[in-house]
Amino acid sequence: MQLHEFDKLKELMVQGEIDAEELRQRYDIASSIDDERAMQQLKEKCLGNESDNAQEEIQEREYRLQSTHNRRLPLYAIAAAVALFIVGGLFWYRQYTAVTPPVLSQETLKAMQMSKESGHTEGISPMPLTAALHPQKSEESDAEASHEAWIDDAIEIIQHPANKAAMSVDTRNGKEYWLTLSDGTVVHLNNGTRVIYPEHFVGESRDVILDGEAYFMVAKDRRHPFVVHTLAGEVKVYGTEFNVSAHQQKTEVVLVNGSVSVTLGATSFERMLQPGQMATFGAQGTIYVEDVDVEPYVAWNTGTFVFDNIPMQQLMDVLSKWYGFEVVFLSSDAWEKHFTGEIDRYGSIKPTLEAISQVTGLSLRVSDGKIIIE
Repeated sequence: MQLHEFDKLKELMVQGEIDAEELRQRYDIASSIDDERAMQQLKEKCLGNESDNAQEEIQEREYRLQSTHNRRLPLYAIAAAVALFIVGGLFWYRQYTAVTPPVLSQETLKAMQMSKESGHTEGISPMPLTAALHPQKSEESDAEASHEAWIDDAIEIIQHPANKAAMSVDTRNGKEYWLTLSDGTVVHLNNGTRVIYPEHFVGESRDVILDGEAYFMVAKDRRHPFVVHTLAGEVKVYGTEFNVSAHQQKTEVVLVNGSVSVTLGATSFERMLQPGQMATFGAQGTIYVEDVDVEPYVAWNTGTFVFDNIPMQQLMDVLSKWYGFEVVFLSSDAWEKHFTGEIDRYGSIKPTLEAISQVTGLSLRVSDGKIIIE
């Protein structure tokens, strides 16, 4: 019986006389049945009667009913809280396990278009690993043979029975390539770079092998860390942007945003990086971490070479590979010159050499496929 029904009963109990005990009995019966018919019967019997104790009986019953409602309310609250917890938990789980591809910046999209228009976008088509590996191992030096042997061993890391194929993409000097992996991760390969990856990621981690330089824009997947294997060590990440320059002589990892960890070779020594830091893998089994201006290391990803007080020999090593020219220094003094400035990655070589000449005071010219510096 609801509270508003008691209010109606009060209005009916203004006449007549009825025994308090009889009212209590009838009242209890109606309350236990709690339906419309029983309520109507009580009204008909009580109509036209009056009792001094009627008001007290009604008030007592109201108090008892209110107490019952107060005891029931927490049950509804608990049920609602449980439902909210379940819904919230499902929502959190879906968000936690979601794989989110990276969103490419406008600068990156523009660089991709400019690279294509300038003819620099080119990568050897993805091919099975057996066709991508070294065909002339017998002519390699000991260092090269060791390097290729490492790649052979590292391939086992990404091979899995569920993979349809493990693939390889290479870029030659003067060329670059944007590669999208099966999880949506975008890898920008610099010139002279090889990346080996599974056609489809399976297992507990997403593993790739890098030999050269690449900028990674990793799809977020908290359950499956993304691991870049290099000759010097590993880079592990769950979703971020970073640059890896992994050559036989030196390996550097520059973090743009997010967080990554770096691990030396077969050791378990691990270091965490923060945005704006660079990790260098040392020759003596060490990792050196320092704060850096990330722009000179990652600007190539968006179409600009940025150099900060760089020696001419190192500068020309970068440009010779990009433009495909041999460099000849006619004077050893030219090596000691340094250059600071920005160069359009997709511009022609002539304005580039003119800009360098203005800054350094050196004479730079192109002759017979060579850059002559004096």
